[in-house]
Amino acid sequence: MHAQPLGGTDGAPTPAAPVGVPLGPRDPDREPSAFVSTAVDIGYQYLRPRGSVGYGNPWGSWVGVDANPLVSGTAAGGYGGVRLALPPVNLRAGLRYLYSFRKSFLPIQEQYNRRDIEFSDGDPARYLAWETELTLSPIVGPGYILSESALTYMTGVPSDQYVYTEQLRIVAKAPWIFRQQLGYVFPIDEAGALKIGIVGEYLRDPDRETDTVRGGILLRMRIFQDLEARGNFVPVLFSPDELGIKGGDFGQLGIRWTWAEDL
Repeated sequence: MHAQPLGGTDGAPTPAAPVGVPLGPRDPDREPSAFVSTAVDIGYQYLRPRGSVGYGNPWGSWVGVDANPLVSGTAAGGYGGVRLALPPVNLRAGLRYLYSFRKSFLPIQEQYNRRDIEFSDGDPARYLAWETELTLSPIVGPGYILSESALTYMTGVPSDQYVYTEQLRIVAKAPWIFRQQLGYVFPIDEAGALKIGIVGEYLRDPDRETDTVRGGILLRMRIFQDLEARGNFVPVLFSPDELGIKGGDFGQLGIRWTWAEDL
């Protein structure tokens, strides 16, 4: 199967569009089969190749496993887990490991700024996290509601220290972290090639007893059938810390290439 367009021809989002690997159009006539798929995100200071092996329709309903190595200018690691996609529902669960090249575990204090999290005089920050994430993307009107609910359980963090989490972009005390994102994504051109999303995000660290609130926009623009430009601009609105850009979700500012093939 060749790479497919990102998004439906009528401009409305497809059931698989918000999440999952890969993104693609609705293909109701495709017979379920075993497949392999990839999605590669390339942007400023990051390379995120992602692979999946599963059974079903890679553009719709399927079950399988994900493997996502991570390489950036500041950290390395990876994620591996299982995924069940039944649009508009997508559920994943797995393990993420992260090793920081430039940051250490943090001494406990009431508040942190950007300079504090660059602390590098101790043991390199590293952790293993169990993650579960449920994504709902029901089509409503011209666009779709986007809801992401995630629970993280971190291990490997000393009990007398905190850690800056590259994935969630907060200073956390292990082990539990809860995240909820809610928004609405809609096309702004007739072909549906350009989409914008308005989102809000809430994070709770019950062990540190802190709350973080973010809000902003998501941008998605289909360039070619298998190539999409992506940008997240979700700054911090409320936080116990003053991390600047390190505390917001600017983790995607680049392009995504997708591909899938039957086995």
